[in-house]
Amino acid sequence: MFSLIQNEWMKLWHKKGTWAILGILLLVIIGVGVLDKVTMEEVDTSNWKQEQQVLIDDANAQLKTPDLDEWSIQMYEEQKAMAQYRLDNNAAPQVNQSMEGNMAFGASIMVLITLLTVIPGASIVSQEFTDGTIKMLLTRPVSRFKILTSKLITIFLFGLSLIVLTIILTTAIGFILFGTATGIDLTIVDGVVQQTNTISDVFLTYVYSLGDFTMSILFAFFIGTVFSSPSIAIALSMLFLMMGPMIILLLQKYIPVEYIWLTHSDLTQHLTKEFFVEETTLSMSLTVLVIYAIVFLALSFMTFIKRDVKA
Repeated sequence: MFSLIQNEWMKLWHKKGTWAILGILLLVIIGVGVLDKVTMEEVDTSNWKQEQQVLIDDANAQLKTPDLDEWSIQMYEEQKAMAQYRLDNNAAPQVNQSMEGNMAFGASIMVLITLLTVIPGASIVSQEFTDGTIKMLLTRPVSRFKILTSKLITIFLFGLSLIVLTIILTTAIGFILFGTATGIDLTIVDGVVQQTNTISDVFLTYVYSLGDFTMSILFAFFIGTVFSSPSIAIALSMLFLMMGPMIILLLQKYIPVEYIWLTHSDLTQHLTKEFFVEETTLSMSLTVLVIYAIVFLALSFMTFIKRDVKA
């Protein structure tokens, strides 16, 4: 199996498209860091207490607005609570342009990393049929199951490599250009203001983002394997990844969307507590995703193993 994965890895990096993907990611990470540094203005943090009092006064004024919707009320109440906490506990806010802030940017582009991984994931099988190289591959004394497994593992290794590279680069660039953050970051959990560790929050975001990452790759791999069309697989995967929330909003008028994988693939909703479907639990989301993952994999392997390849 190791030799198969090694072979697929070498084939992947032999393609110009793979290097283009790497170039795009590097350009985004380095470009945004440099742009932030160039446009960065000197921030005066000495008057932060006055700024927090302004936020409190603004929130109080907005809360007096007639017919204010519930979402706005909650937003201004939280703004007021966090500003008051800072004043009461002498907790100065963090400056956005810092190593920690740049790391948070890295976590925010997980969608881009997923899209860049979906492209080879959709074509790693179908392109073999298009180019006719699948015939040569299947003449080897190795089962089709192992061949397909090696391709799937290779794609996940590629995607995980992009994630690790992003973490390393955003951390290094952030530290070199901005240094570490000063001040304290706050969050609100169940209506209570709490101090939070930005770095641990960033890594939690990465972990929870693996839901979309994994399901998008499996779906693209499934479509590319079953229909032998990388273009269809890439297009559908991008559509579901980018337009997933809108699709769910449209479908929930007609069907119970809690049983659709798109409703649960964005696991970061369990961090933000902003759910597509109320009372959604993490265990429920993971269960739905596992079921769909098994279906995608089963159909992929059944199709690949049974497919007739003409000589």
